[in-house]
Amino acid sequence: MFRFSKTASLLLFSFVSFPQAAYAANFGFVRRPDYLDLPILGAWLMAGVSFVFAKTLLPKGKKDFVSVPKEERSVLLRVSVYLMAISVVIGLGMIFLGMGLQRALEW
Repeated sequence: MFRFSKTASLLLFSFVSFPQAAYAANFGFVRRPDYLDLPILGAWLMAGVSFVFAKTLLPKGKKDFVSVPKEERSVLLRVSVYLMAISVVIGLGMIFLGMGLQRALEW
């Protein structure tokens, strides 16, 4: 399952390093380049899918991941929760990295 994770992450972050003109998507104070739309959307989609998957794997009567004792956490539940957290961090990182790239281009 994690055999190609290094290759996939390098491919994902290679989109950020393409030298091209940045046309900013302006959402008030958040301005990011257009070429980051697809990777950001992919990260948020992965976070949403893994969130739904984690919610379906929770034992009955448990509301969140923290309330499940460590002995009762299945491997799939742990993987889906960690994948969700990593996807959210990557998505936010790309948004803020894009904001920095856009500001650097405007100077």
